[in-house]
Amino acid sequence: MNIIRVRNPLAIDLMQQYLGIDVDTTPEQTADILKAALSENPRNTFIIQAWNMDIKGEEELLGFIIAYTTNYQKHVFVYQAMAIKSDGEGHKNMNRMFARLILWAESIGKSELRAEILLDETKSNFIKKWGFKEKAKIVTYDIESGFDIAVIKEEKKEEKKEEKKEEKGDSDGRGNRPADNKQSGQISEES
Repeated sequence: MNIIRVRNPLAIDLMQQYLGIDVDTTPEQTADILKAALSENPRNTFIIQAWNMDIKGEEELLGFIIAYTTNYQKHVFVYQAMAIKSDGEGHKNMNRMFARLILWAESIGKSELRAEILLDETKSNFIKKWGFKEKAKIVTYDIESGFDIAVIKEEKKEEKKEEKKEEKGDSDGRGNRPADNKQSGQISEES
């Protein structure tokens, strides 16, 4: 088995079929995003692959890890990790790649790994083995179709109301002009 750090964006094509863990992103879109990240910011992008030679002498992908960070974060975010168990040693391959991820994170001054996961028994065991701790819960809100348009229309209505008030000199929101404030019991600078 060979473990390589991916530096050539074209190597992402070899794992494209396994990409796209987000339901809103296709494997092709994810591959394009990763290629751009690897080209534009290779220092903060970590992609590692495990390969093996099969019986026919062809290389087969055994697994990979994709992680990234920014210059301003103290952590590395693990985007996707996958062990393809064609050699029967998927967990060993993942452990070897994960150890290299930790070494890379330390080498660039990061002190923490983070990941968003869907829990199942396999993933729970991996998390326990490496000492991950739950620090937060991820919650989601599904934005309804057309929601943003309705909000923008409502904001525009409010802006028009405010403009009309300003045109009329309605400074207190009750239809009173500054001169009318004396009658309503409010003190102005003239008093």
